Formats: sequence, C-alpha cells, structure tokens
Amino acid sequence: MCLSMIAHLFKRHRQQRPTQEYSIPEATRHSNLPHDNETKLYSEALMYFRKNKMHLPR
Repeated sequence: MCLSMIAHLFKRHRQQRPTQEYSIPEATRHSNLPHDNETKLYSEALMYFRKNKMHLPR
C-alpha cells in the first residue's frame, strides 16, 4: 500500500471512532472557579431574597 492510502485509512478510522462521554474540563468545574465569582453570586442571591422578602438559608 502506498503511504497516502495508509494515511487516508488512519484519518477515516479516527473520524469514525465513537465519541467518549463528555466530561467537564478541569478548569471550569465549580470547585475550580475563582472566588470573586462566589461573591458576585452571593450578592445577586442576597438582592433576590431581599426583593422577595425572603431570608438566605444559613
């Protein structure tokens, strides 16, 4: 077999492989998010609860 035919077969085989289960990349998991995000989320939740006259769970 010529080299280009072998390369073509490898490419086709790679494209036909079933995709594995999707997993969330390590960098975007909640536990790895920066802490400033939590402050923003907390303040937004606090505003929502105050607006609706509710108390934040402790």
